[in-house]
Amino acid sequence: MNYLDELKKLGQLKNDGKLTEEEFQEKKEEILSQSSKTKENKTESGNKKKKGFISRILEDKLDDRLETVTKLFSTDQDVLKEWRKYKRQYKNKKITLTVLRKKAKELKNEGYALTKASIESDMASMSLKRELKRQGFEGKLLTRKETWDLEKIQIEKWDKENKERES
Repeated sequence: MNYLDELKKLGQLKNDGKLTEEEFQEKKEEILSQSSKTKENKTESGNKKKKGFISRILEDKLDDRLETVTKLFSTDQDVLKEWRKYKRQYKNKKITLTVLRKKAKELKNEGYALTKASIESDMASMSLKRELKRQGFEGKLLTRKETWDLEKIQIEKWDKENKERES
């Protein structure tokens, strides 16, 4: 019996006085909800096309690779968030440079390429800023000549340190 026949029968029972208005509404909602579920199932099954063997395999492989990449990338992002937290703590003078270096080493050893590159870049940038500050260039834009002078000073410093180690 389809839902239209059931609704007609239900209406007849109400008209005969065998069902109250509340009972009628409950049964009507029940019948309509069952009807909509069967319609959804028919449309869902009607829209699906059968997939071939190769298509299913390729789809499974793609899903597996996508899941792997997502897992790796999200983990890498979590490690980068942790690195940014340590950088903020260093900037706000809550941790020392030594502690920051230790944390950087720990995070780099976790093996995530994006994290490793980001940490190395940040450490180089911080090192350059410290050196510029130490030599009195803090907050200035350097001209090409000043940059060459700074490089010359740095090279002379390294040469001097190497000569001291050799002796």
